[in-house]
Amino acid sequence: MARLSRSTSLAAALVAIAALPAAAQRKPAGEENAVGGNGVASVGQNAAPGVRRNADPGARTSAAPEAGVHLNAIGRKPSDRSAAAEGAASEDLAKDAVTENAAAQDRDASPAPDAPRRCISLPRLEKTDVVDDRTIVFHMRDGRIYMNHLSRDCPGLEREKRFMYSPTSSQLCEIDGVTVIEKWAFGFTRGFTCSLGEFHPLTSAEFDALMRPVQAADSGAAQKTSKP
Repeated sequence: MARLSRSTSLAAALVAIAALPAAAQRKPAGEENAVGGNGVASVGQNAAPGVRRNADPGARTSAAPEAGVHLNAIGRKPSDRSAAAEGAASEDLAKDAVTENAAAQDRDASPAPDAPRRCISLPRLEKTDVVDDRTIVFHMRDGRIYMNHLSRDCPGLEREKRFMYSPTSSQLCEIDGVTVIEKWAFGFTRGFTCSLGEFHPLTSAEFDALMRPVQAADSGAAQKTSKP
């Protein structure tokens, strides 16, 4: 009986020793890791409070950025050079907007090339041509040509082809008047005064077509005068 009891005790000891590694691999209750959606596992009850470990031992935990610091796409702070470039680009856009606004104002202030004008500059006036008692052509130094229809017929204007004006400024405008200068035996005298109209731009071809009948009439009158 003593031998049997001793053998039984020895067998129980061997079984306990064989089962010891498997028991060591099992974790005590309450120490099972709870894995969250971010892949980080927290240690169970025996771990220190607030301690967290990565599920993958080889993974690295990135440090959170400092408060108030913005990181760019590759995790670096924006450089001072980038901030200066953005500031310069903003200034260029502002200058372009001011320039475009000034150009738009100039376009609004200046009439279109083919639009009638109320005034012309006297310092830029080169010469004039009289078409008839109601039409005068003004030639500018820059090559532009303007035709002006008077408010009414001015008798003697076509015959004399001379007139004077008394502008109130350095411009000749539609509110100004022209006075025919007539020649008499004792000299020159003032004739009728008529108000100007708008100044209509003409092309060189239009001017030539307008003056062709006038030149033909002047040529015929000169021939009659030259005959004995």
